[in-house]
Amino acid sequence: MAPNRRAKGSVTVGPKLVAAPAEGLWRLRWATSPLHALPPQALDLADSRAGNRYDPIVPDFEVQYFGTTRATCYAETLAPRRPSPAYADLLQQSGEWGTHMEPGTVEAEWRRKRVLACSLPEPTNERFLDISHHRSIAWLNAQLPSLLVTLGFETITLSEVTQGDRRLTRSISSWLHGLKDGEGQPLFDGVRYPSRHGDDFECWAVFADRVLMRTLLTQTVELDDPDLKYVANIFGLLIF
Repeated sequence: MAPNRRAKGSVTVGPKLVAAPAEGLWRLRWATSPLHALPPQALDLADSRAGNRYDPIVPDFEVQYFGTTRATCYAETLAPRRPSPAYADLLQQSGEWGTHMEPGTVEAEWRRKRVLACSLPEPTNERFLDISHHRSIAWLNAQLPSLLVTLGFETITLSEVTQGDRRLTRSISSWLHGLKDGEGQPLFDGVRYPSRHGDDFECWAVFADRVLMRTLLTQTVELDDPDLKYVANIFGLLIF
């Protein structure tokens, strides 16, 4: 019997889909704000840093961001506060250290203005694209060649979906949101993706018009929180 053959270069695997954890997802948010964030801004294709990673390219739907763990939320929020060794060295050399807050210091007001919320997605369908999985990466490359050419990317790898250029990830998000099955039903509820601060920090971009996030509990951000202390230690932060 002759072996089965397929067209050269064709991809027959589908993407890897996952469900959100049954115990819920975590979000670090403003204490005085509802779950919803500010509406996304339209993507300027000339600005690779515009918006959040999986915001739509036009503001026609909302994306909410969560972490699988509390530590993930702290890492994503506190990463920009990490001290710059070059800046600290400059202050020491200039003799102006005493007039500046020590690099890496996080004031107590930062904690007081925020709460941790655990929310359960409803429904809990297996419709989140696991974008870091090798099958998903292969599938995206096969589906989006024109987009890659337009944006100047040769291929999609794990690096492209976790790097700072938001044009690609936001375009992928809008494309996923628009996909429907044969009966006109949406195929995706969002994206699971690794944090660029470590792949063990697992993040979720949730399409808010597809999934209702029911808040189970909220917690104040306490100084003795073990997850907060852990992230502060790995980032070299001094938190008050």
